[in-house]
Amino acid sequence: MLVLFNVNLIDRNNNNIKYNTTIIINGSKIVDIINKNDTNRGTKTNIYESYPNSTLIDLSGKYIIPGLFDIHAHVAGVLNNSFNKTLSEEMLHRLLAYGITTIRNPGGPTEQSVNLKKDINSHIL
Repeated sequence: MLVLFNVNLIDRNNNNIKYNTTIIINGSKIVDIINKNDTNRGTKTNIYESYPNSTLIDLSGKYIIPGLFDIHAHVAGVLNNSFNKTLSEEMLHRLLAYGITTIRNPGGPTEQSVNLKKDINSHIL
């Protein structure tokens, strides 16, 4: 478990910021979001007791945003025989580092693009 403590969460559903929030992550899933005003669960002591073997990271003053969507990312090349798997993987890692979690790859070679997606989904990349 990963506990992101005291982070400012930009909430896309309500178009506001939830200040000093705690986010609990198990693997790749958010399992709980604890509001700072929840005195029964929101203190560091309560979090340590509820998630005893977790890694706690204090992100005071930092922000978390929803994943971004790039609707025109050319990660697999668009010219005939231009697919380069290593370059495509590097581009995907770079996009993810900038917070882009979803892409649309227009004009990319279908077979290679589908295989790249399968590799990502099976955690090969």
